[in-house]
Parts: sequence; C-alpha cells; structure tokens
Amino acid sequence: MSEFFTCEKCGSTEAKNGQLSGYANLHKPGFNITSSKLLATFCGSCGHVESFKVDRPERF
Repeated sequence: MSEFFTCEKCGSTEAKNGQLSGYANLHKPGFNITSSKLLATFCGSCGHVESFKVDRPERF
C-alpha cells in the first residue's frame, strides 16, 4: 500500500487491510496443497477494494 491513500470511489483517505480466509486461498493450478492467503487493502469508508496481494508468492 502506498503511504498516501485516496479512494477512487468516494475520496476517503481511510485505508484498511484484511485477508481472505477459508477456501479463498489462492492455489496453483492442479496443486491444491500449494496455497497462499490473499491480503486486501480497502477503503474504510465505502469498502471499495484497492488491491489484493499474494502473501507468499514463493510458493508458486
């Protein structure tokens, strides 16, 4: 996430971070054992998702 955040939908400067969990892990095609969490940065006011990031890209 950049140091300065401005939501492109509502103009808020409140950024929040979270992670998808459960079956939302990213898997390598054909290999359900290899996976990584997806981390999200989103607007704290309207919920618009700014970005996703793979937590452990070296697994792929």
